Amino acid sequence: ERCDDPRSRTGSKVPRGVRSVTPVVKFIVNLPYPLSYKGRGLRGGCLNGALFMNLLVTYVSWCIILFVLLVGLTGNYGMGKSAVLSVFQKLGALTLDTDKIVGSLLAEKDVLVKIRNILGDTAFYKDGSLNKRKVAEIIFKDEALRHSIEDILHPLVFGKIDLFLEKNISAGKVAVIEAPLLFERGYEERFDRTITVYCQEETAVARLGKEGINREDALLRLRSQLPVAEKIRRSHFAIDNNGSIAETERQAEKIYSRLAKEGEDGNNNRSRNLQQKLS
Repeated sequence: ERCDDPRSRTGSKVPRGVRSVTPVVKFIVNLPYPLSYKGRGLRGGCLNGALFMNLLVTYVSWCIILFVLLVGLTGNYGMGKSAVLSVFQKLGALTLDTDKIVGSLLAEKDVLVKIRNILGDTAFYKDGSLNKRKVAEIIFKDEALRHSIEDILHPLVFGKIDLFLEKNISAGKVAVIEAPLLFERGYEERFDRTITVYCQEETAVARLGKEGINREDALLRLRSQLPVAEKIRRSHFAIDNNGSIAETERQAEKIYSRLAKEGEDGNNNRSRNLQQKLS
């Protein structure tokens, strides 16, 4: 288990929450204030009280997000990310599985039209629904096509994540988001902390086999991702999922204890911490 922040070696970054809230702060600061009768400000603006309150609520929401510890949970296919996510949920974290978001997006008409434009009719059943197995067969053999599909889905996924956080978070809360391609697509800067779940490749292949994915396809999926050793190196924490469920849970509990303390402290400099170790 480790908490070595690789970002400290490349210079400090502005936390995601700060980047998100800054435009809102600037906009509200420049509003005509104080609001006078019928919503007209000192500069003769026509902003009414209701609109001002809506903007204020938005601002407060993003301020709350700023003080939430946002954790990205990743790992390669079949290595147990979802199982670990459920452990964090039981421990009290706010959790979100992005695979479920993708599943819902793949039923949306606008998304399906864009996918059809890239993959053609062969990726669809006769009734117009998406043949997910066929899509996997295509994109895991063609990196360019895979990235094209990801470019459609990922901005929509992050939009859904933002909406989820706005509706569910509270100050001091730890939010753990399962993000399979966190490092592959350079999304680590969106999170305050990152965790990689790992196991032996053969263990992952066996788990994928239980989901109906043959060995050849399982290896193809695993090889399409960044080596898990590299993900471990770049993460703040790593969870060894080779052993029993109890052993995995103990690791998650220790990490969550650390994350919960950081969330309560509201430490905005957490992304600059150096060489921290769990005892």
